[in-house]
Amino acid sequence: MAQIIKRGLLLGFNASSYTAMVSMLDGNVIRDIPVATHMDPSSLLSGAACAVLFFDENNHTDAVVLAVYPQGNYGVPTPLPGRVTMLIPPYRPYNGTTFEANTTTVATFTGGSTGIPVGVRAILCSLQSAPTSGAGYVVLKPTNLTPDIGMGIQTSQGSVAGVYEKVFGILPMAPDGKVNVRTINAKCAVVLEITGYIL
Repeated sequence: MAQIIKRGLLLGFNASSYTAMVSMLDGNVIRDIPVATHMDPSSLLSGAACAVLFFDENNHTDAVVLAVYPQGNYGVPTPLPGRVTMLIPPYRPYNGTTFEANTTTVATFTGGSTGIPVGVRAILCSLQSAPTSGAGYVVLKPTNLTPDIGMGIQTSQGSVAGVYEKVFGILPMAPDGKVNVRTINAKCAVVLEITGYIL
């Protein structure tokens, strides 16, 4: 009785019984294999490659699905809509960047090398600001999104230059991924760190 791990393709997952149907690379299709409970159902997608532990190499009914993983360009597990995906490390588009008073800058935070896919519904972020010329505000708002909502931070006259005020929030995103970065009344240094997103 030898234990062995073999590769296969996940054909289906039953959430009520937490079992799967797997096509092994040797051509056998195995039904009702238990799935390890550490795995999230949202990653158990048909077509994903998987690793199956056989406790007895000669008994295909004595097995468990240990892991799923991407295989080339197909079978890549993706989060379900509304689920938070964390960015490790976070994406930092602004790291002390200075914005002139009473200006609006349009920035795109999705696609390319950002690690944030196009079409996200929202981003999780921390916004920090330090005034360089008195009291003011920094406001982030998605472009072309109704209702007109966003997040902002106030830097007061009493704030010490170089000392950042900080807020955390979830910023809704427009389909184009563009965000208006607006300063009001004061020139401000801004740090924006995006720690995750919601599809």
